[in-house]
Amino acid sequence: MFHRIVAPIVLVASLAWHAPGAAWASTPAAEAPSAEHEVRLYDTSDLPADADLNALSVFMPLSMEPLTSSLTLVSASSEDHERLRVILTQVRALTPARVSVVATLHLAPDVSGVVVGAPAPAAVLAAPVERRVHHVGPRRTELALRSLEAVSYVKDLTPIVSNNVAAFARSVETSPNGLTLSVTVGDASDGASPVTVRGELASTSIIERRRVESLDGVASGPDQIDLLEVAHRTLNASLRARDGAPVVAAIVDAPGREGQSLVLTIAVAPAP
Repeated sequence: MFHRIVAPIVLVASLAWHAPGAAWASTPAAEAPSAEHEVRLYDTSDLPADADLNALSVFMPLSMEPLTSSLTLVSASSEDHERLRVILTQVRALTPARVSVVATLHLAPDVSGVVVGAPAPAAVLAAPVERRVHHVGPRRTELALRSLEAVSYVKDLTPIVSNNVAAFARSVETSPNGLTLSVTVGDASDGASPVTVRGELASTSIIERRRVESLDGVASGPDQIDLLEVAHRTLNASLRARDGAPVVAAIVDAPGREGQSLVLTIAVAPAP
């Protein structure tokens, strides 16, 4: 499996024949190049990471060997080199460009005038940041952005008596807390990219640790049972974002913080 490709550089073929026994291909049944074959060096750094150049040997007689992580030697006839050049040009044209996506969750005291799909106002961008997630990936592909942790809590206690000694067995579970997003950024046109956002904001907080001295007539305290406040907010938006300009993707109430809101902004930019 090889990584990517650019303009080939023709090596002097006669020099290559002075390396007897060299492995000229990764493909089975590889043979030393014939006199009609030319050896060319290809820059493969700009091909998709999962590109498998050996698959081309099914359609034309090619011998390939990686020289470095980004350079590949190809032995083929001049006609097949031309066919390879055409195919690689098509691969590059069809390969989605990479994009940088930043999702930020702001805690805003005032969201009057804030509109989903509109550029994020300066007051929102200046508000405290609750979470921020950055991801780089191809356009036209669903990208996973997550800032998530698990909150452990004591859900229940079970009294146990053994050898006249009483104890409580804890039932410990976890609940999610954070941001889970799937973001798809389409190809840019007229200076903006279509963006689809789907996900969930989960909020888990322990609001009380209830002290327990006895259960079912068995005294073995003290221990505790945790009481939770759990909130889930669904996030869905379709919008257009200009490079580097954060756009409002969602506005939800902030669990446990009356009068304040959480504003999700999405910013996209071309990735190197």
